[in-house]
Amino acid sequence: MNNRSISKLEDIRAAKTWQYLRVVVNMKGIFRMSRIIPCAFLLVTLSYCSPSDETFTETPALTDHQEHLLRTAVDFSGVDFSGDASTAAGLFVDTIAEDMKKSGRFAGIFEKAQTEECRALIAKHFGYFLKSIATETPLPFASIKFENSCEDEHPWDFNNLPEGVHMGIVQNRTYQPPRNESQYITSDEVVLCYGILAHDSAEATIRIIEAVDEPTTTFVVHIDGKYEENYIKLKEYASKRNRVMVLDHDHRVRVNWGGFR
Repeated sequence: MNNRSISKLEDIRAAKTWQYLRVVVNMKGIFRMSRIIPCAFLLVTLSYCSPSDETFTETPALTDHQEHLLRTAVDFSGVDFSGDASTAAGLFVDTIAEDMKKSGRFAGIFEKAQTEECRALIAKHFGYFLKSIATETPLPFASIKFENSCEDEHPWDFNNLPEGVHMGIVQNRTYQPPRNESQYITSDEVVLCYGILAHDSAEATIRIIEAVDEPTTTFVVHIDGKYEENYIKLKEYASKRNRVMVLDHDHRVRVNWGGFR
């Protein structure tokens, strides 16, 4: 409740209090003056201790966006940015770094790394990610565009589409070469092998497999070497499926965020 709402609520309470006092004073012949004064004090106390339901307003619930802002906000209230630009920038970076330390995110990442070399590699590649965001520098391949080389059989005028045709139809259209120029295969001739890298959710991996499964598909699953429980669950699941293979311990790797092998 903001200050304006509180002030308005107090004004309403005071007005109601004076109404109660006038009622008491006008009840001549019923109560003596010695009873009016303590009664008035009692009414004043009750009016301030028991706000009316009509004037009470609940604090509105936060939206998902507002909750996310609270979780990710950095407190700069105690930082003095009055100095030169270089000093202010240094204080800005130091405050963010200190806040990220308190989050425990990096400590959790390094805790799973077994060697000094592994931690150095994690730091290096996580540094790419953080510096790219901070300096607004694109990550590799982020700015590369892949142009469609297929000839469109219908040159669309997006500002003047035919009746009954909308952008969704145009954007999701399927291109098929002429039948007399290409050799088409049937769905049962399409053989696909999916490679899945998973770590902390065996259930999610199973849902992905069953969502895209077809009679001609095969799945090869690698479970992060740090997640033994999920490995056991998926091994049990794969034992009941002919086309799902989970790599054994000899071929498993302890995966680190942003790392390469």
